[in-house]
Amino acid sequence: MPLPSLPRLIKAQRHKIFRETVRRIADHPWSPYQEFLVRTAEGQDRLQTWLDLFAEALAGHEEAFLEDQKSIGYVRSRMEGFGLEVLTQFYCTVPDVMWRIIDEAVGRRGSALPALPRQIQHLNTVLLRGYSAIATSYVKSREEGIVEKVKQLQDLNRFTREIITLIEPEELVRFLLGRMATLFGVEETAMALCREGKVQGVYRHPPAARELAPNQIMEKTLKRGTIWFLDASGRPFRFLRQSPRKRAVSVPVRAHGRLYGVLCLRNRCRSFVFLEKELGLLNQFLHIMAVALENAFMLKENREAREQLHLLTGRMITIQEEERRRVAGDIHDTLTQALIGIGYKMQFCREIAGRKHELLLDQLEILLRTVNQAIDQSRALISSLRPDLIDTMGLVPALKRHFQSFSEETGIRVKARLPRKTQLPVGVNICLFRIAQEALMNVYKHAETREVEVALGKRNGRMVFVVADKGRGFDPAKTTAPGRSDLSRLGLLSMRERIESEGGSLQIRAAERRGCRIEAMIPIPLDDRGCRKTPS
Repeated sequence: MPLPSLPRLIKAQRHKIFRETVRRIADHPWSPYQEFLVRTAEGQDRLQTWLDLFAEALAGHEEAFLEDQKSIGYVRSRMEGFGLEVLTQFYCTVPDVMWRIIDEAVGRRGSALPALPRQIQHLNTVLLRGYSAIATSYVKSREEGIVEKVKQLQDLNRFTREIITLIEPEELVRFLLGRMATLFGVEETAMALCREGKVQGVYRHPPAARELAPNQIMEKTLKRGTIWFLDASGRPFRFLRQSPRKRAVSVPVRAHGRLYGVLCLRNRCRSFVFLEKELGLLNQFLHIMAVALENAFMLKENREAREQLHLLTGRMITIQEEERRRVAGDIHDTLTQALIGIGYKMQFCREIAGRKHELLLDQLEILLRTVNQAIDQSRALISSLRPDLIDTMGLVPALKRHFQSFSEETGIRVKARLPRKTQLPVGVNICLFRIAQEALMNVYKHAETREVEVALGKRNGRMVFVVADKGRGFDPAKTTAPGRSDLSRLGLLSMRERIESEGGSLQIRAAERRGCRIEAMIPIPLDDRGCRKTPS
């Protein structure tokens, strides 16, 4: 029987060679490349293509086979990250399988492999050239990768050195947008800057650019914290490999488990390549950016806290001086005048003591009334400094009396919902009473309303005190903006300081022309048995 040529023999045994090769590779220790060839349709198609091109190379058409090996070496190295050792393992496995199957086929025809010296030599030569092509391509791609990695490290180093000179979050965002547009060669960039889960602002590069169309994927990234893409036709998708070319990319900016924003890269018409390499590089820049934003927010918070402390300290000093001046005026207008009058009366009584008995009795009666008035004035003055009902009967009676006095003096009706009594530490009682005083005074000065609602109760293990009105309101962002030192801001700061000193928190919800709601929350302390002291 005539012996067929090796190319024809390999083509005839192609399916058997394919199945045996897959089986042999499956027996190798696990590796990503083994998983690729054995478990994926793409890998098995790749093996079939190699066998077809190799058979054509044996038939005299080597160029297509060698070009394919050059390109696949680049792909395996740069795009997929497989090592050269897995390609070497493949080049050892496939020929071994091929020789065994060819030997069996030739043996059935009564010949032996040595009868094919020239064809065998040619087969080995083609295999060697193929391996040489793929290895050379692999090494060259690795060299390119090293050069590219060095450039990336230089870019990262330059980016880090420049970004640490910026301390304002807005400056950091604008710097990032310009750099990312240049680095990735896109037309536009945008970033939604977040702080404590809320969007602080949306910035664009170039600044004059129209609003970015892919708001939908930025919103998805904000909501879900995952990367989203637009393909070349503008359809959103989630998986990086679903389409190598993108119209837009939306990536979260995160550090230490916190989301600081969402960055979007975008071209309006033409698409751009964005795969693992580009994503890895972008994530490195964004991690540096997130840490820089974290530091910038901390510095900003520290500056604001120092400014608030400075304003509050100055306000407290002013309040102390005003209180001293008021107390001095009250003493002068009440007790001093009363004591002067008492002194005159006593001197007059001494003069008439032996001559006009009835007149003396009348003067003593007037003197007694004056003394009683002085005592009442003293009590009122002391009560204004510290309500006596707080110490004797508790917080609720003190609040009721204050609400009554406030309504009588200002004409503003106080709708109060209070428990019958409370069992709280003296410090907490004083804190809540002072907050009521300050909040009601703010209503009187600024709200332009005739009614205010006040409520005190228990919620989730905390005492909650609410003062709400439907007056003219205000913009909290403007009121608490750095650089403002008006009394309304200082009043809010003093309330916040008081409540936080007792381990609580203060929430202020307000809007212009929509009123204001102040909610103070203090944890209810535990009694000796470890139970919470509950209001009756």
